[in-house]
Amino acid sequence: MAPGPHPAVKVPFVIVRREGNDVAFVSLLDSSKGQPSTITVKRREDGTITVRGPRSVDSVTLDNVIHYHRSIVADGSGAAGD
Repeated sequence: MAPGPHPAVKVPFVIVRREGNDVAFVSLLDSSKGQPSTITVKRREDGTITVRGPRSVDSVTLDNVIHYHRSIVADGSGAAGD
């Protein structure tokens, strides 16, 4: 379980990754209920995956141990920029 739209509300999630010799894939499933997604995903050169939503920014590192950190963005600017 991971934090949902509100930190006290947990939601189920799955992290899937595949790596080949030249390519790495990351998948994100967004339950936007038919609305355009407000979530952006970027993978930095160091391998950290940044997921920006309307009220939060998540950082995920998929090494031998998965590291996850969520920052709450109070002004609603989580989905803007990198």
